[in-house]
Amino acid sequence: MKNIMFVLVVLVIQTLYAQDSIKQESIKQESNTSSNNTFGAAVIKYSRINGQGAFLLGARGGWMANDFLAIGAGVYGLVSTISVSVIDKNRSENNSDNVDFIYGGAEVSYMFSPNNILHFAVNTLVGMGKISVNYAKADDLNLNFNNYHGGDTFFVAEPGVSIMANISSFLRFDLGVSHRFASGVDDRSITFQDVSGFNGILALRLGNF
Repeated sequence: MKNIMFVLVVLVIQTLYAQDSIKQESIKQESNTSSNNTFGAAVIKYSRINGQGAFLLGARGGWMANDFLAIGAGVYGLVSTISVSVIDKNRSENNSDNVDFIYGGAEVSYMFSPNNILHFAVNTLVGMGKISVNYAKADDLNLNFNNYHGGDTFFVAEPGVSIMANISSFLRFDLGVSHRFASGVDDRSITFQDVSGFNGILALRLGNF
């Protein structure tokens, strides 16, 4: 009888210990999931601005709501030299002037079959941008530089699609295409049509996938 009681006590203790271990492991997994669901990515884009080929560099980051949905933000800036020709009555010749261009905003991505090595994703950026033209020879003419530095803040929307490759549990490679729609650009030398267009995209994403 004592042996039976002893066995029952041991079984009860083991059961309670197992339940506690499972509970602690579940809490640990939930903690790890909640603390490691962010991501960051380095991004390079190739586009055409003012009819000229252009590279943009940027970064995006955010939060993985689940395996399929990512919510975050991104910012991208022009690194190529883009020129515009301006005829100004205060200057005796056409001048080749350079463009500064940056934009960013909120980004949402949805991934299909994200656990597959290769999978597809659709994404959208909605935000704002800034474009300005650095007019040449303003200093040579001893004129107010502000009169020769055009600038516009504009609205931008950029939907896109991409193919993602799972390199490892923390690394993804993206190859995609998007189309940038810009509204509100009306500089005297460049318009919204000049900065809207398709982008080819390469991205390297780090996170807990």
